[in-house]
Amino acid sequence: MNTLRRTIPILAVLSVATAAITGYLGDWLTGRPTGWGLLVHLAAAPLVMLAFTAAALVWGRAHRFDRDQAGISPVRKLLFWMLMLCVWVNMTVMLAAMLPVFGYVGQDRLADAHEWSGYGLLASGALYLVLRFASTRDGRESHDAS
Repeated sequence: MNTLRRTIPILAVLSVATAAITGYLGDWLTGRPTGWGLLVHLAAAPLVMLAFTAAALVWGRAHRFDRDQAGISPVRKLLFWMLMLCVWVNMTVMLAAMLPVFGYVGQDRLADAHEWSGYGLLASGALYLVLRFASTRDGRESHDAS
């Protein structure tokens, strides 16, 4: 279990970094991800799903609001669940885009939702990591809590 607790954050950070770099860099340079960048972006998606599903299962209980977990502040709990929500929206809108029920406008809106939930994922994830490392450095948290 200790190996799993160390592997999940590494997989999450690497897969999100890969998806963010290939998605946003392609968007900023050419207007949309294409070619190898898009292929790598699509290959990172299952890793993002796997990492954050495992994170929710392993650390979800410790981040419940009705539970006083030593060292986990309410702000960090909120950021954890915002991060999970952004990942869920990010995955769901792209899975919905694969269904043949959305027209051109619907596909465009789903792509926008995917992009903006990605920004939310990056922002809440970065803030969560800052608070996580700050609390560990101060010695306020055991390493088993999250």
